[in-house]
Parts: sequence; structure tokens; C-alpha cells
Amino acid sequence: FCAARNPISPPCTSTACAGAVGVRADVGCGPEAGQVLEIYLRLGDDADRAVVVLVHGGGWEQGGKGDLARNARELAEEGIVAVSVDYRLPPPGERWPTEVEDVRAAVRWVQEHAEELDVDPARLGLYGSSAGGNLAMVVATTGGDDDLPPVRSVAAWSPPTDLLSLTPPDGVP
Repeated sequence: FCAARNPISPPCTSTACAGAVGVRADVGCGPEAGQVLEIYLRLGDDADRAVVVLVHGGGWEQGGKGDLARNARELAEEGIVAVSVDYRLPPPGERWPTEVEDVRAAVRWVQEHAEELDVDPARLGLYGSSAGGNLAMVVATTGGDDDLPPVRSVAAWSPPTDLLSLTPPDGVP
């Protein structure tokens, strides 16, 4: 279901790499082609680390997981596993709930791969910028039929929260 297309890089087999940040790119986290993520982690750390899923902005129309690479790397340098997620960018009128489903798939993937990532799924947070902040808040505060791990924290940077103010005069988003 979810497979890594690339291993953690740089490869590290000795303690000489301890403390370096490794990246695993293009990890599938859902059945759709656009559901991919990147994992940033500090090499040589022990288990039970906190994990943050990062959600890019872009007005639900553009952007990608690489937009938050600097933020992800900074979190990893502090010992927090950072998972930067892509979500599908469908045309207006076909969006909801595609993006939310994709972020939920990333959170579910983290839960399912917690042991492999050496993370504690009870220490899961979400970070999003702009539209990504909105998606992070929606995922953290809405329930579902599946068993998502509880989100312990959300950092939403400049998210749209009054969506009615974004509706054009013709009423078609």
C-alpha cells in the first residue's frame, strides 16, 4: 500500500553520520498517485521521537511537499521526525474532501509506520502554512470512520479560517 521509492539518504552505516539529517523522498502514502510524502529525520537517534506532519500551502491549487523542506530539515535537526506531505490538487469544484483525505492518509501512514520511523504516534503534531494550515486544523479537529491517532498539537501559520469570505460573488469557489 505505501512503499518507499528511495531509501533514506545519505545512507549511514556508522556512527560518523549520527546527527546528520537523512531524507527519504517520494514515499507513497495512499492509493492515489498524488499521495506522496518526504521523511526528514536525524540519523542515529533513538526510538519514541515526536513526529510532525507538514502540509504545504498554495491556496489548495499549487505547491508541494518541497515547499516546507527548510522547516522539515529544521525540525529534524532538533530530533523531531518531519513528514512533509503532498496532497492532490484537483480543479475548483472537485476539491473537497480530496485534500483532507490525502492529509489523513499521511497521518494514517505515520501511525502504521511508527515503529519503522522510531516515532511515538502519541506525540504526533501537524504544521501547515496557509491552505495547509487550514487542512491541518480540519484533520486535527474532525473525526472519521477510521482510527487516526490523536493529534497532540497543531501549528497553523496564516491559515484561512473564514471560508465564507473566500467565496466569490457568484457563489462558485
